[in-house]
Amino acid sequence: TMAGTGRAAYLSLGAAISAVGLKSAEAFGEYQRGMNMVKAISNNTNAQMQVLSQTANQFSTQFRMDINEINDGLVTLGRAGLTNVNNQIQVLQNGLKVAKLEGMNLAATLEDIVTTTSLLGGDVTKNDFGADSSKVSNLLVATSLAGPLDVGDVIETLKFAGGSAAAAGANLNNEEGLKDLLGTIGAFSQKGVIGSIAGTALRAFITKPASQDKTVKDALAELGLDAYSLWEKDDENGWQMRPIAEQIGMITKAMDKQHMTNLDRIEVWGDIVGNKMGQQMLKLDENKIKEVTKQIDHQRNLDEIYQGTLTNFASQ
Repeated sequence: TMAGTGRAAYLSLGAAISAVGLKSAEAFGEYQRGMNMVKAISNNTNAQMQVLSQTANQFSTQFRMDINEINDGLVTLGRAGLTNVNNQIQVLQNGLKVAKLEGMNLAATLEDIVTTTSLLGGDVTKNDFGADSSKVSNLLVATSLAGPLDVGDVIETLKFAGGSAAAAGANLNNEEGLKDLLGTIGAFSQKGVIGSIAGTALRAFITKPASQDKTVKDALAELGLDAYSLWEKDDENGWQMRPIAEQIGMITKAMDKQHMTNLDRIEVWGDIVGNKMGQQMLKLDENKIKEVTKQIDHQRNLDEIYQGTLTNFASQ
């Protein structure tokens, strides 16, 4: 009957509304559990949690990302040792932009940004860690745009070489040296050398000449060089490596002066950085590193790149 049909429809509608309500309640419960976990890990006050909660909801709308995914990101930051609310918000915003640009998982992106920033000299316990993470995020994206590689490739290379490079002077306290390191990573990528292979070759190049290993010393001596030729003394920071571009230029010019064949060069490079990496180092060129470094230095910042991407997407 008509009455029976209407009643069935009404009951179906009621069931649907209840289901939506249940899902909403479940989503809210998950959100609340996430925020409670953030509070427990970060040891934030209620007032600080209110700021984080408002910001998380704002970012959820702005970046069109599920609020619970943003909560997971905040949990990741808390577990990484970030307890300063301003740092948490700044790193979260950087991570959201990079994750959206690269199509990466937010929590994994945040973990990479924190790890890489720390590797290059940032300190999660300091109030300026958020600002340091912005510098690193800008440089990671700028490097990915200077060669056929993505942010993940840059981070992978830095996992192998970043610590050694930072100890040798290419760090957040020496941005020119850091940009030179990233320019080298970009130049490597243009020769098809990325990720762990590039990182292993760079780590060997940075550490082996300073090790005073006899094979390395003999190879450099054959070129009229030594470990001190590749480093320079700074009154404030002591001994630091010269820019990688400059070091590559010194070695290449010494090889040119002796009219070395490619086989000779590979052999000498093998003695300096190890047999497996010698052929990779031969692919680097001083001028190309400087060119890529300049591209990185003049690249737009992360916010401009992100906004430009949104504009291009909206116009299509």
